[in-house]
Amino acid sequence: MGDLREQFPGVVLWFGSHTGRFWALVRVAGFPRLVEAITPQELAMAIRAPRGWPWPPQ
Repeated sequence: MGDLREQFPGVVLWFGSHTGRFWALVRVAGFPRLVEAITPQELAMAIRAPRGWPWPPQ
């Protein structure tokens, strides 16, 4: 998670010990969005693609 925190300062990031997933709270078009991912790499992709909602792509 340290790498993600460095890449995305100001984004709230955490690992859910009960869900086993990585999470981020991001802003898209001024609104908060909760993002869930299986891996840190997937979470980084989701944070970088704010127009790609819903995430993951269906």
